[in-house]
Amino acid sequence: MNEVSVGKQGNESSKRGGKRTLDIESGSPSQGAKILQVKEAETSTILLPDDEPLSMWLEALKTADATKVDGKDTLVKEAETPMVPLPLNMSDDEPLSMWIEARKTADATSTKQGRSVEPKCTTDCSQDIVIWSSQCNDHILPFAKSSSLWKSIESMQVFRLFPQNPHFKCLFRKKESSREGEAIALMVNFVNAVEMMSTLRPDDPRNTLEDTLEFLHELEDNGFDVDVVRDRVEQLLLTKDKREELEAKAKEGTDQIEQEKVEDLDNHIRLLREELALALSTKAQKDSIVAQLESAVNDINDRIRNVDLEFKALVAAPWQVGDDNSVTYRE
Repeated sequence: MNEVSVGKQGNESSKRGGKRTLDIESGSPSQGAKILQVKEAETSTILLPDDEPLSMWLEALKTADATKVDGKDTLVKEAETPMVPLPLNMSDDEPLSMWIEARKTADATSTKQGRSVEPKCTTDCSQDIVIWSSQCNDHILPFAKSSSLWKSIESMQVFRLFPQNPHFKCLFRKKESSREGEAIALMVNFVNAVEMMSTLRPDDPRNTLEDTLEFLHELEDNGFDVDVVRDRVEQLLLTKDKREELEAKAKEGTDQIEQEKVEDLDNHIRLLREELALALSTKAQKDSIVAQLESAVNDINDRIRNVDLEFKALVAAPWQVGDDNSVTYRE
């Protein structure tokens, strides 16, 4: 007896007449039992004997699609386990046990030849036949690691500090030829983002941290563990906020100081102007007094000159002696 989990993708492709997606796991239910178990919002599980042909299993799947649990429509969830392709060159009438045996034979052959079974993952739009193996790793990369850069990148100190196991699911939307290159770019940019944390300066622009935070969100979407780095960035942003707040207060104080200085200068200029006006008024008064004094002095000087002329005239006048021997001055 084996257990088959059917993903939504396989169910939908069967309705279109396409290929199916199955998850085959070995089980040990009692022989002869035919149990159809459909779990809501989980992978559907069908238990049938191993010797039943695959067509019976497919018919059971159709029945499972229409089953309702607790009065609700059954949800057949897309399988989330990794996929391993198997040689499916058998008809639907072959017993399921032969399909399981084919899988074991294929795995054993690959192991003997030194090959590993490459996991394969499909996107929502895939219509290929894929057997999902529950033995695969949790993460299926959308590309093969063929570049020699991976060893150098993964051995960097940053990845020893922050071990990563990204799934790069977002790269499924990219062209297959460019996926590995973009994955390497994400790895390198993660290293750059971490190393940048130790080179930041307090006066670096805020958008540097905001851009880093946005990029970390993109990395997280691709499976990177960025919690520690994001916490550091958010702490730096909070510190940056405090700095900007203090800078605003400092600028406000500086502006106030400048305003006080300007007002002081204005007052000083006003006082000087008042003093100048007073001085000019005083000067005008003094100039008037000086003018009056000068006029008085000029009058006095004129009188002095007249006295001098009179003196000189007396000095130059001739002497005249009278009969009575008196001397008179004749002008």
